[in-house]
Amino acid sequence: DALPVIVFSREGVTVGMAVHRIVDVVENVALTDRTTGRQGVHGYSVVNGRVTEVIDAPALVRRGAPWFFTNTKEVVA
Repeated sequence: DALPVIVFSREGVTVGMAVHRIVDVVENVALTDRTTGRQGVHGYSVVNGRVTEVIDAPALVRRGAPWFFTNTKEVVA
């Protein structure tokens, strides 16, 4: 079985975040509701006619790999 992964790269370091499924990839989303109250959720929008939860991917990476957004080269070296 394939495992969907969202991959982030920064300064030559790569981390991956395994997810249950990827429904769609949208580059520019106009959020219709930002009142989620849930950490890691940026808001909600309508994508292809469906209400869709838009994740805050950088916030989720910070939770699992907080060092990723610091000086990455010093941490890995």
